[in-house]
Amino acid sequence: MLEKRGVDRTRHSHSGQQHAVELLADESHVTIDAVAQLYGSELAKLEAGARIKSFLPIFALRNVREKLRQRSTTDRIPAYAGNVG
Repeated sequence: MLEKRGVDRTRHSHSGQQHAVELLADESHVTIDAVAQLYGSELAKLEAGARIKSFLPIFALRNVREKLRQRSTTDRIPAYAGNVG
């Protein structure tokens, strides 16, 4: 019975991560595939050095959100920011 609960939690967690990726894609006006790829990359980086992996999806999503914010901020910076006048 514990195994079944673990499987259900894993499935629920995966669907929650997928939903979060979709929301981030929508918020940032980036394709779901691009956000999913970025999420996978961030999660892999975190997993490489982690002994406890329970909260890595949360940290990976936070990192992806921050990277997407940085991208949108740099997209809005004018090409020329010199002195005017």
